[in-house]
Amino acid sequence: MSVKTTSPGVQDPAAVDGTAHGCNGSAESAGALAFSDVRDRALEVEEASDDPPERIAAWLETVSTTSLGALDVALLLDLLRIDHDPIRWGTLMTPVVRLLDDLLLVGDFEAARQLVTVLASEASNEGSERRSHAMDAIDILIDSATVRHITAHLATIGEAQFEVAKAMCVSLGEVIVRPLVEALSTEERPAAQARLTEIVVAFGPVGRRTIDRLKSSPHLAIRRTALQLLSAATEDRA
Repeated sequence: MSVKTTSPGVQDPAAVDGTAHGCNGSAESAGALAFSDVRDRALEVEEASDDPPERIAAWLETVSTTSLGALDVALLLDLLRIDHDPIRWGTLMTPVVRLLDDLLLVGDFEAARQLVTVLASEASNEGSERRSHAMDAIDILIDSATVRHITAHLATIGEAQFEVAKAMCVSLGEVIVRPLVEALSTEERPAAQARLTEIVVAFGPVGRRTIDRLKSSPHLAIRRTALQLLSAATEDRA
């Protein structure tokens, strides 16, 4: 028969091990209970429907296409304003043109006008190091579906929106006159015809210079449209 002895001050390993197991078991149980409680609480929060409809609608509005588009415009406007390095500023032209194309496609002329104003201002500033980038962006914009997008909305937008669209076109300069005349030559909707005519006439002498050249266009419809625009411009001056 053997007697198990331990030195004074030294605990029995078995007792320590048993105590450890007991502690671990209690910790595991507590952890399981805590996790279960958190999970149940999360489900309660998820299933809660005590938010008023107007608050939910306001939250949803912050992630709507319109709101996100407004954030894109604000971000690009800030970058165009604060970045004075010509090279970095030039790299912004690609996203600017893409966003402008999207804005004009949906008829958001007010947002588009803000970006166009920046481009037009730089393009007309002969002393600006960013001028060439702005001019290239405008050329790309005009060569895309810009005029088609603008024309698509002219017959349906209100007078206030039309004034914004007209001012935006005029700010782009003479480069857009020819595409506008070409669009007018094929436009069949009376309301759109009238508004396209008003936009072109608003260019004044700059527009008449381009129109005068289009009188010799090989396309009959464009020649006819040019003559009609010159007549309208003469009446407007009178």
